[in-house]
Amino acid sequence: MDLATKAARVRSFLQDDVFRDLVEKQKQDQINVFLDPGSTLEEIDEARRHVRAIEGLLGQMRDVLTEAKIHESKTKKRG
Repeated sequence: MDLATKAARVRSFLQDDVFRDLVEKQKQDQINVFLDPGSTLEEIDEARRHVRAIEGLLGQMRDVLTEAKIHESKTKKRG
């Protein structure tokens, strides 16, 4: 898949209300584990890993958009 197509698909995910709501709910569920005084250290560690994974995925998605913008900018300068 070319970069422009990939960026367009990523952009549509990041702008999709359902996707954003699901991601936010998943993050909030994990944060609630942090805040629950009854959570074990293992549960807190697992919740931390989940939040980091979510943030990592979103970061990679934003990286695709950034890479596409850079590529587009370089292409415009050449053309």
